[in-house]
Amino acid sequence: MEVEVFLGRVLHVIDPDNFWMHIGTNDHFAEFLQFEVNLEDFCRLSGNYIDDINEIYAGQFVLVDCTDNGGTWKRGQVSRVDSIQKCADVVYIDYGSTELVEESRLCANVPDEYLQFPFQALCCKLAGIQPIARSWTSRAVKMFQDMTVNQVFHTILLPSGPGWFKVVLYRQDGDERSIAHEMLAQELALVS
Repeated sequence: MEVEVFLGRVLHVIDPDNFWMHIGTNDHFAEFLQFEVNLEDFCRLSGNYIDDINEIYAGQFVLVDCTDNGGTWKRGQVSRVDSIQKCADVVYIDYGSTELVEESRLCANVPDEYLQFPFQALCCKLAGIQPIARSWTSRAVKMFQDMTVNQVFHTILLPSGPGWFKVVLYRQDGDERSIAHEMLAQELALVS
């Protein structure tokens, strides 16, 4: 049985048991890049911001203006609305991260074509290791973040539960050691 190897980019890390990735092929990544360009064009031309934070609700899909920080528009889902502070907690469905967003950056009018494109952030767990204590040490989390965030890996998916993926990550430079093995070598994890 041949193992299928994908490309995977780590986007957002909480710890090695809880992080988000884009997983796919070069064509898949190119398709998402084009989707983001189209989304950016739509948002730039529409300028359709909300006028009142009470126009949105928890669970609603929104578009968020992230251009002030050199970013682009992003798709998100509202997890909580704070009417007093005039902001909303938003989960970025293509990146896995969250942000408290002011109402002046929110667009609630999301055309169906931008919701039909599959959400890109996949919740993952690094296969083969476990914390050396009850939970991951801050040193282990920092090392994992430094080794992985915004890096592209050869990625193998292993059987896992619904809503998340167990992954094995190998660098693209030909090094045969997985990220899990690097964590073990640094004495930051135990074999699971």
